[in-house]
Amino acid sequence: MNAATDLFQGKWPHLRLEAMQFFSELTDDDLIEIDRDTENIIPILQRRYRISEDMAHAELDRFVGAFSYVMDGAEEKSAT
Repeated sequence: MNAATDLFQGKWPHLRLEAMQFFSELTDDDLIEIDRDTENIIPILQRRYRISEDMAHAELDRFVGAFSYVMDGAEEKSAT
């Protein structure tokens, strides 16, 4: 697991809508599976996009970078 995966796991509820748009191939069932356990995102991305584990991690890194403002805002709200 890498830093992006760790960040993603803690912020999933705040990122779910953005993930639906960013990863347009994800189905409702995929999102429900990720809701249950965020560690499922990598194998789901591999399956949906037919990519390697390394590529799935790279795509998650790209997603986390693109939506870091959501994660920053979520941290500020939870700290108050």
